[in-house]
Amino acid sequence: LIFPTYIDFLQNNVLDWTSSQVKGFTEFIKGRVVIYYSPNYDEFYHLFAHELSHAFQGYILGRGNINVYSMRDIDIPLWFIEGASEFLSIGVDNECEMYIKEALYNGKLPSLMELSDPYRLNSENYLYIYKEGQIFYQFITEKYGKDIISKLYKEITETRTFSTALKKIFSKNLEVLNEEFLTYLRKRYFPSYTEVVNVELLSEKIIEKKSRYNVCPVEVVKNQIVFITDRKIYPSLVVYNTEKNSLKKIITTWKTEDFLEFSYEKNNHIGVSTNEKIVFTTKSYDRISVYVYDLEKNKNKKIDLPFRIITSPDISKDGNKILFSALNNDFNIDIYLYDIPKKQLINITDDKYIDDEPRFLGQKYIIFLSKRNGKKNLYFFNIENGKIEKYLSIENHILNPEVSKDGKKIVFVDDSSNPSLYIYDFEKNELYQELKPVGGI
Repeated sequence: LIFPTYIDFLQNNVLDWTSSQVKGFTEFIKGRVVIYYSPNYDEFYHLFAHELSHAFQGYILGRGNINVYSMRDIDIPLWFIEGASEFLSIGVDNECEMYIKEALYNGKLPSLMELSDPYRLNSENYLYIYKEGQIFYQFITEKYGKDIISKLYKEITETRTFSTALKKIFSKNLEVLNEEFLTYLRKRYFPSYTEVVNVELLSEKIIEKKSRYNVCPVEVVKNQIVFITDRKIYPSLVVYNTEKNSLKKIITTWKTEDFLEFSYEKNNHIGVSTNEKIVFTTKSYDRISVYVYDLEKNKNKKIDLPFRIITSPDISKDGNKILFSALNNDFNIDIYLYDIPKKQLINITDDKYIDDEPRFLGQKYIIFLSKRNGKKNLYFFNIENGKIEKYLSIENHILNPEVSKDGKKIVFVDDSSNPSLYIYDFEKNELYQELKPVGGI
């Protein structure tokens, strides 16, 4: 089943409820793969190949029958299942290596034995079922050859037990294989440890974690930061006072149809104006909607727009205009500018390219990300003449651009296994690498 959009997928009736963090699934009662179409080819291929890999796993392990009954007697860890689907769909990508490096450097990488018991696994380590499983396949194919995967699955299908299959194929148990795996990771990643820095030694921790997600931070005024957090059960948009060490909830999700759920995607963004207005998105009824919250007046306003999927909004310094990326009726992802007082919508980009993460750069320019030259670069759009005047390119894809309050500098990170923080001085046309920390930014 391929739903036309992400929002339609979230409303599927195959499952009773689908979280916004779920992108696709394979259910084994009727043997169905359920995903959504995305105009982003890389994203769609990943989803499609990942779930089809699960269907193939079900076919092999179920001896030709893709249903839950044919696999009831099989004993196989989830990390081995999910790791295969990740590896066979995209190999080992930068995100995988980033998570593995960070956990390895900090001594927090779970063992394969710990991953084999997900019910006892710390919720923060659950993602390693995917990421560590993914790179485990890289390890065994490098050491034992690419055909080791088919040999393993054939043996698991026959013996119905993962541990027995390991002993027959490798003549080793999981504990011994885990030590070999760790040795492989250390040799692969420890030499690059000298290239990174511990960000905690160079910066000040503003707020203790105490939750799984603390994302999209933005400074509104001095000593006040707005961000999304899932602390205290309900994911909320909060204002944190750094002087008083106090949190104030302004929007709480999971309670009403207007505010169903925040997005934790990499390209999610909270924009802020100089008059303390913030713009953000939430899942709302059958769409992702844009809201503008006035922190001075404690008033929230929903912006009515003709789109069902809107991402990465920004707001002008005077709080009168918003900028965002949206999926239109032609299934293109373009940049739009909306004038709130005039209720006027302007299509900034109207083409086949995927344009995302737009930001205001002063009053004259808009910057955004796009793969117009095969790589995700930063483009500069002149609002006055309606033309793209230049673009900024580095060795890797550019991600998460943000503009300084004075509109003179742009900060962004690169898409690599060790993401670096870059600063671009727009007036001087100078680019420099500011920080290369352990883990992601």
